[in-house]
Amino acid sequence: MKNFFLFSLSTLLFFQPVFHSSAQAAVWGHSKIVADTDDELDCIPQKVRSTLKKVADQFGRVEIKSGLRPPKENRKRGGAKGSAHIECRAIDFVYPGRESRTKQKQMASFLKKMGIRYNVYCSGRAHIDDTNRPNNYDTCL
Repeated sequence: MKNFFLFSLSTLLFFQPVFHSSAQAAVWGHSKIVADTDDELDCIPQKVRSTLKKVADQFGRVEIKSGLRPPKENRKRGGAKGSAHIECRAIDFVYPGRESRTKQKQMASFLKKMGIRYNVYCSGRAHIDDTNRPNNYDTCL
């Protein structure tokens, strides 16, 4: 038992976290935007891209969690039928301090001023797209 404890302790002391390779590269030439997904992002519309760049400038490093999702993948992830992700018109992302209701309210206010369709979820994850659908705004704020 003593040897197991020493092995476990030494393993913990020397453990180095491994990050997904896509999370290391800047997206769209912006050092504060990284992708933590293998989803296609090149097809994302310019309005969504420029909004996310402004978000990163205002709030700090953002991680894209979702982009283009084919219908089958969208269903698998629990996405809405007819989701803007299916058309490559939406991204989901997270941002620093997202656990705080205050920060969520700041994000919702910022996105509303940007004039883009958005949703800030209770988890702090945010969604933006360039569709003309009714805005869900802030479902938990």
